[in-house]
Amino acid sequence: MSRIAIIGAGAWGTGLAIVLGRKGGHEVRLWAHEPEVCESITQRRVNELFLPAQAIPENVHPTNSFADATRSAEIVVGVMPSHHCRAIFEKLCSLMEPSMLLVSATKGLENGTLLRMTEVVSQVVSEGCGFTPRVGALSGPTFAKEVARGDPTAITIASHDAELQSTIQREFSGPTFRVYTSDDLIGVELGDRSVGVELGKGRKLPDIIAGMHGMVAEGVFTTGAAVELAKRYQVEMPITQQMHSILNSGKSPREAIQELMLRSAKRETEFHS
Repeated sequence: MSRIAIIGAGAWGTGLAIVLGRKGGHEVRLWAHEPEVCESITQRRVNELFLPAQAIPENVHPTNSFADATRSAEIVVGVMPSHHCRAIFEKLCSLMEPSMLLVSATKGLENGTLLRMTEVVSQVVSEGCGFTPRVGALSGPTFAKEVARGDPTAITIASHDAELQSTIQREFSGPTFRVYTSDDLIGVELGDRSVGVELGKGRKLPDIIAGMHGMVAEGVFTTGAAVELAKRYQVEMPITQQMHSILNSGKSPREAIQELMLRSAKRETEFHS
């Protein structure tokens, strides 16, 4: 049995809690910022605010207390929005132990620092707790509702720590939830597509966000950070720059595609020593 703390009870955090709870043999504690989420799960075994109509197993224990969530935890999974990651891990720091496996299930870059979430977690814990944490990223082409419903799902745990990879693969994998391992931490942390699909259909960004019912699309907040990162390292990222214009300047997807297709032909990849 593993003791697993999930920090963040939005749709994705709740979906992960359901998967781990259904597997059996785990004690899962789900930290929620909203008291009404804890009440809903405790009394009716459902997260009515973020993931309605999906039953939550009895071995998933909701809490508003960081101390309660992380007590004796072997694995701590961060599923908070990227812009809250640093502040939350600063609050968690006094509760962290060197033996804990820290897994980020949050996509995106931190505005200002341009750090990925595993970099934020590593920085906060190293500076605040005095030890280098064992960190990985969990991500894939998943939707919380489908995961909670038990639809077949493939996901990846990426880390430079091979033992962390194998532990998360073993403890999280189930009949409908297949976990692959990878060393490509950067690639796994940065990918997503859901908002882009809706933009391509011609929907406006505010309407897309409103229709997500509180779920977070990290790319909306971090595309600007990606553009700044590209400028810093003098890397051409024309697709990302066009996405930034669509999201923030009202450019139509059709116009952005036309500009991309009219760019001068060149090699796809160039390496500089």
